[in-house]
Amino acid sequence: QVDQPAGACLAVRRGAWESMGGFDERFFPLWFEDVDLCRRLRAHNWKILYSPTATFLHTGGHSVSRLSIGERQVFWYRNLLRYWRKHESRAAVATLRAIITLGMGLRSFATLVGSGPENAPPAEALRAYARVIGECTLRGPDGGNPMADKGGQ
Repeated sequence: QVDQPAGACLAVRRGAWESMGGFDERFFPLWFEDVDLCRRLRAHNWKILYSPTATFLHTGGHSVSRLSIGERQVFWYRNLLRYWRKHESRAAVATLRAIITLGMGLRSFATLVGSGPENAPPAEALRAYARVIGECTLRGPDGGNPMADKGGQ
């Protein structure tokens, strides 16, 4: 039994899926919808099991590979904050926002001194980090109040 397995392959009982209403579409287009679903399932006493002998072929990553570094960063951090706003306290969300802002500042500094990401030109990486700060930590993951109450309201 686990809290949340990797979401690349989930087999969910129909009754469990329907009782939860499936994935929360606010996490569109990707990231954290699986984490949220597993948390909601556990909260309603469904078990999350991991089977190390089960195999599958995941040819994924296609959606992510088409995104720019800025889009990847914004979607990931936006949905991380959305998840925390839905499930954690306002104080925890405020702390996470501060940590993300600090992290983007440190990434920007690393990029400026030549240790930025290898998969993006420095200017693009810097724009991505600034975009995360502006769109995710200053305005909030839904473009509004970054400290909205639980449930994404």
